[in-house]
Amino acid sequence: MNYKFTADGKKVVIIGPLNTRETIVQEIFVADGEEFPAGEHFIVKTLLDKPAETWRAKEERRAKESVEMSQKECRNLEVKISNYQFAAKAAAEKVKWIQGIKEPEVERVYENIKSVICGEYTHIVFDEYDGLEIREWDAKLFSRTEGYGENKRFDGIRLISLYGTYYDTRLELAWRVHTYSDGSGSGSTTFFPCKSLQEAVATCAKIINKKGYINDKDVEFCMKYGIVIDELKNSERLRKKRENIEKEIAKIKDMLITQMDKLGEYR
Repeated sequence: MNYKFTADGKKVVIIGPLNTRETIVQEIFVADGEEFPAGEHFIVKTLLDKPAETWRAKEERRAKESVEMSQKECRNLEVKISNYQFAAKAAAEKVKWIQGIKEPEVERVYENIKSVICGEYTHIVFDEYDGLEIREWDAKLFSRTEGYGENKRFDGIRLISLYGTYYDTRLELAWRVHTYSDGSGSGSTTFFPCKSLQEAVATCAKIINKKGYINDKDVEFCMKYGIVIDELKNSERLRKKRENIEKEIAKIKDMLITQMDKLGEYR
């Protein structure tokens, strides 16, 4: 087929000349990737070998590309500004936290390091997402292994670091052990080295008492180690548990009524 293009961009096939100035054509359509002529024949005076772009269309395309480029640059600037603001805030918080460091806190850090080197620690308190846990001191707690079964072997020491944060109130330096030796992985766990089981229990008691509420895990832990449970916080825990049970009962009752009504429709 002899394909041409009209001045307004339509692809057409030549049917034949009407006269020396005009030509009869039929428009080309596309379906399922296949081109085919369809529709009524029509007459045109101008035919082109390739699609032509009008000055207006060219300017509209150029303006659109310019707007898209400007929008992309704006988004990049917004990202850079956001990153800068985050870095500036982090730096300000770090300075604020460093300014709050007191001599006793520094001495405790040195004491901790000395105690590790001298082997004075006997227990570790881990403050994990699902609650507190006391474990006997063992270097394996801070090591990584690779392989399984008989092929399991020592792979390295996980990163241990000191964290200090400043959110509303300044928090003192806290020890954390990471998943991997370079600090990567799913996260880190706060731990407190202790020189006796009694110290570990006392440390856990302080952590629990500082909380604004207690949960079932806290109560279970307190009962295991003989820690006195705060009566007000425990009463609030029990009240919320009763409230949740009552809500569940009400939900089940509503469901039962609904099902009884449905059952009645089939009697």
